[in-house]
Amino acid sequence: MSKQLPILVFDKDGVITDSENFKLQTLEKILLEDYPAKEKEIVALNRSCQGMYRTIKIQKIFEEILDTRIDQNMLQDYLNEFVNILDHNIDKIELIPGVEECITQKPYLKYVSSAAPHEEVLQHLNYFNFTKCFEEIYASPDYTNKTIALNLIKEKHAAPIIFFGDSLSDYEHAINAKVHFVGVTYCSNVFDHLQNLNLIKDFSNIENDLASFGLL
Repeated sequence: MSKQLPILVFDKDGVITDSENFKLQTLEKILLEDYPAKEKEIVALNRSCQGMYRTIKIQKIFEEILDTRIDQNMLQDYLNEFVNILDHNIDKIELIPGVEECITQKPYLKYVSSAAPHEEVLQHLNYFNFTKCFEEIYASPDYTNKTIALNLIKEKHAAPIIFFGDSLSDYEHAINAKVHFVGVTYCSNVFDHLQNLNLIKDFSNIENDLASFGLL
């Protein structure tokens, strides 16, 4: 009997699209316009929370750096400004090398699990004509917790699950869901201090990489 092909699950920012740094800088820009004196602290906390749902991240910045709880109207204003900037710059977002071929041509079942808002994820996947390539797309607010999404995918398949992520929180979700994890380092160096982790820079040589990890 032939070996079952693994199920591939992709985070979006920093894994499919080279958009993580752009999003980090955008959030910093809109917050620093109002709180320039806190630049060092805001940037440091924002970068340390890479992969976190942005609503929670903004609330965390206000509580831990500005020592206050953000008003819901102000929070929504920040979120709307963020989305507006993103919408007007979608054409500047590029793909991680090799990911287009992996998504459109490789014979695996594929899913997306992202902490970004579902509408935004769909917009980006539609822009690159990827939506039809995925069995299902899990995103916020319904699936902010990627462990839940990964467990739901596990329930659908007997085959091994491989989750591609670019943040420490992605790695933790993979551990919690007891699925294989492959870190993507094209936009991120957060895994530098970890040992014996399966890492790829991009998807240019993905099948050889997975075979070398014993996942194919």
